[in-house]
Amino acid sequence: VLLFLEVGSPEQVLMGTLSILWNLRIVSTDDALAGFSNSGLVSIGALFIVMHAVDKSRVVDYAARRILGSHLRDRTVLFRVCFSVFALSGFCNNTPLVVLFMPIVRDWARTNQRAPSTFLIPLSYAAIMGGMLTTIGTSTNLLVNGLLEKQ
Repeated sequence: VLLFLEVGSPEQVLMGTLSILWNLRIVSTDDALAGFSNSGLVSIGALFIVMHAVDKSRVVDYAARRILGSHLRDRTVLFRVCFSVFALSGFCNNTPLVVLFMPIVRDWARTNQRAPSTFLIPLSYAAIMGGMLTTIGTSTNLLVNGLLEKQ
């Protein structure tokens, strides 16, 4: 209900609820901290840090601008973007990869007077498909792998 009413951000509501349940002794300390020890969750956090470092280095920004070009047809740009994201999301988690590519593609589309949604929706689908290639490709794969390791 609190999430629906948007009382706070999702992480604030969930951590607050967990704290209340823990203080009322409804949830044990082991159960409260169990989710934080999942290796998949730690891996996702580490991948966000790696992708942030890659973003700060501007390597992807430079490469993406070279790939996108300036006077290309929409289909050519769409193919280049989707292929690049598909290939990279097999080796990087798709969530931070989309976060990294979204502003680049959006800015390119606006600069070239094209609708950003034309490129952003296929970008998301390409990241999802490429992420299914490996265990680290999607957050879901990482979390399920972490749960399977515990059994």
